[in-house]
Amino acid sequence: MPKQTTQQSRTEETQISNVEEPNHSNLSNVEYEGGSMDIDENVDDDVSMSSDDESEEESEEEKEKEKDTLLNTYLGKSNKAFVPYSLNDDIEDGNTNSFIPDSFNSDTNSLEAVINIFDRPNPETAQKWYCSTSIKALKSHNQYQAQEMRETIAPFTDKQFWVESAVAGGRCYRLLLGKFQPKMQLCEGEAYSQVTNRQRIYRLSKEVSNYLDWSSLAYQDRITASQKPVVGLTAVFLVAHFLGDLDMDPVNYGLVEFDEFWQAVKIDPECCFSHSFYNNANSNILSYIVGLPNKVPHGLFNKEELFETLSIIITTQPEAYKKIIDKSMSPGYKSQKKTYLEGLNMRTQAFTRVAFSREGFAEYFSQRQEAIRAEQLAREEEQQQRYEGFKQGFENNWTQQTNNQQLIEQFCESPSPNFSSGRNSFAFFNEQSAKQATEPCAIAEETIPTVTMYEY
Repeated sequence: MPKQTTQQSRTEETQISNVEEPNHSNLSNVEYEGGSMDIDENVDDDVSMSSDDESEEESEEEKEKEKDTLLNTYLGKSNKAFVPYSLNDDIEDGNTNSFIPDSFNSDTNSLEAVINIFDRPNPETAQKWYCSTSIKALKSHNQYQAQEMRETIAPFTDKQFWVESAVAGGRCYRLLLGKFQPKMQLCEGEAYSQVTNRQRIYRLSKEVSNYLDWSSLAYQDRITASQKPVVGLTAVFLVAHFLGDLDMDPVNYGLVEFDEFWQAVKIDPECCFSHSFYNNANSNILSYIVGLPNKVPHGLFNKEELFETLSIIITTQPEAYKKIIDKSMSPGYKSQKKTYLEGLNMRTQAFTRVAFSREGFAEYFSQRQEAIRAEQLAREEEQQQRYEGFKQGFENNWTQQTNNQQLIEQFCESPSPNFSSGRNSFAFFNEQSAKQATEPCAIAEETIPTVTMYEY
């Protein structure tokens, strides 16, 4: 499972020294429905922290073009190698690249790559992405429900489906938790899987800058020393349960340090939509929420954050999930996509029932909705004021332009005689010509100077 550490960053920096810009002109495009996360997108091409709030910072982020990129290829939990990778404009339109070569030989101990190892990006402009095809954790957490999931969703031998499912889960995390979550992509290698006899599919997760997983933070004890609040950890655990993600190992979530706070981030969505996703009994969800204070480590449970996240979950519209599922999963998985969408809808309803059964939530939700409506009204009023200002300026300009138009029309209908008679078309010169024709020609006599002739 992908894991970002400072040690990996040092390893990557040593491997990409003294390299040149790659030439990716030999990469061919393959049609594929899995696109980017730009469901604001621009979400980018981007979805914000809730269904009713859009992030201006995210739209600015989406304006930056993806440049040369690094990938880390993972086999299980072991970091084997990194290889370069480049996103082109086609992937934003719903296409992916075909990469070369996918593997060097059949030896499982060999390095795996999704692009030519000799193509190296510029380390100064490179962006890091983490790559994985592993579903070992998914199979492990669902080993006793494998038969049921095979019949209901898909067998674990269909790795392409479960890789696409993980990307959909990662994008749902980003929808509900916001722009701090890593962006997710899909790419297709040229090598064929011996199991599925299809091209191997990879899921890509964009590096989260300055990310430290929880296990490394626990040893360094940096949270206590910094004396900064931790934001989003309760939300991460709640959304993980909503998405049926059973893998909350400390290496799969962590924090990013900012000037005034720590922001929680969940990586590796491999185990989303596990068997618990289909258990929508009120008792199951209520039991998890009641036990959250013990599940969130270091006593960092936050009740207000719990209520806020519940509000985001129950107000997120089904259309947002549909766009993610359609963009992340191939058209051939039509029945599975329908099952996921129905499951998300049923789960939202179940979370709604449980949320309103909690003491204090109804009052919190009402106040939050009123605040959202007030912000919306303020934005609408501001837009109306800008419109009125524009309208007033337009009316003033329109009056002036109307007068000008009337003068032009009058001139075209009855032009002045001065403009149509005489030898030239300019009235001033016509008048001068007529005046000179009636006046006598009087030329002042001038004394012509005598030129002395020299005799030789």
